[in-house]
Amino acid sequence: MKTNHLFSFIAILCAAIFIGLAGPAQANSEFVYCPATEHEYKRIDQKMTWHNARDYCEGLTSPKGQTGYLVTITSEEENQCVEQDNVSDDKSIWLGGTDSDTEDKWKWVTGPEGAAGGTQFWQGDADGSTVGGVYENWANDEPSGSDYARMKKNGRWTDRPASIEYRFVCEFPVPSYTITVTMGDNGAIEPNGIPAGQVNVNAGEDQTFTVTPDAGYKVNSVLVDDSPVSLTDNQYIFTNVTANHTIEATFVENTHTITASAGSGGSIS
Repeated sequence: MKTNHLFSFIAILCAAIFIGLAGPAQANSEFVYCPATEHEYKRIDQKMTWHNARDYCEGLTSPKGQTGYLVTITSEEENQCVEQDNVSDDKSIWLGGTDSDTEDKWKWVTGPEGAAGGTQFWQGDADGSTVGGVYENWANDEPSGSDYARMKKNGRWTDRPASIEYRFVCEFPVPSYTITVTMGDNGAIEPNGIPAGQVNVNAGEDQTFTVTPDAGYKVNSVLVDDSPVSLTDNQYIFTNVTANHTIEATFVENTHTITASAGSGGSIS
């Protein structure tokens, strides 16, 4: 019995040592939508070098079918989304910015901002300046001589060598589609869109339209993509939008029928 207990103790001890060496399990975030940018973001908790992180993001596809890229930050609102909205989960992350091509010429080199040689957002070292009013959020005394941008836990940026391994966030555009709204006189369809007649809907979302006739009028017909449809409580719902659509409503004046009936000995005319 003592021997069995000894073997059990050794087995438990070995398992604990293995778990300690392996470290905590990695838990990537779900896709997080940021209304300010209309993009989605996914944190990857596996630490990688900058180049491996870039390649990893470019190999990912979102549920909406969009190819990812190492996150770029082009506004204060986006910086807050990445830093605050549980995207970076209080961990430092790689950003898609670098001055590796030309020293002190900092550019976004991933995603749409990386097209045509990249988008410059900073010129110089810690005493440099933004370029063309493009957003930046360098920490004090940064950049400081390395070549690749990183976001710290507090949302400020620093530069680090590409060979260091950090967590990172992949960014994904969200495609949108247009529902063209056409309505006849004496009634309305809401929403009508901005500009009028165009309602933009992100891929995979639902969009409800309410059709309301003016006083004294009623709905004559509602066409969706040129086919007649029925309303439920004066509403029509596009579900899981994945293409452009049209909706059209026409209205007619209410009419009433008066049935006249005369008794014997008289008439109605």
